Amino acid sequence: MPTRSRFEKHSHLFQTRQKRGLGARGVEPGLLQQAADLAHLTVATLVVSAGEDLLTPDGAGIAAAIPGARHLAIPGAGHAVGLEAPDAVNEAVLAHLARS
Repeated sequence: MPTRSRFEKHSHLFQTRQKRGLGARGVEPGLLQQAADLAHLTVATLVVSAGEDLLTPDGAGIAAAIPGARHLAIPGAGHAVGLEAPDAVNEAVLAHLARS
């Protein structure tokens, strides 16, 4: 059996989201409204996202909506970034906590 890319493995999710009127990254219109709420966060925030995540919105956009937030995108990881790249996530969280 030929090896399929992560996108090919999950292309049915992408196609379903397109049929529902969602963007390629799965951003629902209601999430844009929720971004305004993120501007009210006052705690040190680290947003960890996965470079190949097809199920959730772009982490950089979430981080940009939170004042002073830091963003880390783990390249090559999918939706389960904490399971796929635990060392990178743990290192980032520990560094973030040490700064806070």
